[in-house]
Amino acid sequence: LKFVPLMESVQTRFSFPGGRILRTTVKPLLLGLVSSREVESVMKEPETMPDGSVVSVGVGLQSPLLLEKIQQSDVLKALASEPPSKGKVRSVDHTSGYSFEPLEDKEPFQKGKWRVHIVILSEDTGGLPAWALEMGIF
Repeated sequence: LKFVPLMESVQTRFSFPGGRILRTTVKPLLLGLVSSREVESVMKEPETMPDGSVVSVGVGLQSPLLLEKIQQSDVLKALASEPPSKGKVRSVDHTSGYSFEPLEDKEPFQKGKWRVHIVILSEDTGGLPAWALEMGIF
């Protein structure tokens, strides 16, 4: 997802059959007024659907939705309890996902082009300015 301008980096922290734990870092915003954010998500490996689209879904490692599962695994407990990287603020990814839809069969002259949908339900922590939240900047 490096084509998303706000993304600073996406790193695989841990892989397991059918998925991985990713650490995604977002660049600072509003001339540094909003600090760089970091989120860790448990993502399903991308899967190709019968129509040719590619999808993946995930949930944040610190999300309350995973609390019960995290308590059952020492590895997940250790990963979930790590503080964010130096200079970053932790965001909580409750649910997220993406799909890539090939356009070549749907629209003329679109060979090799894709429509991308990204869905993120996150909770940005760390003292965001109320005026920025009200304007829907995040």
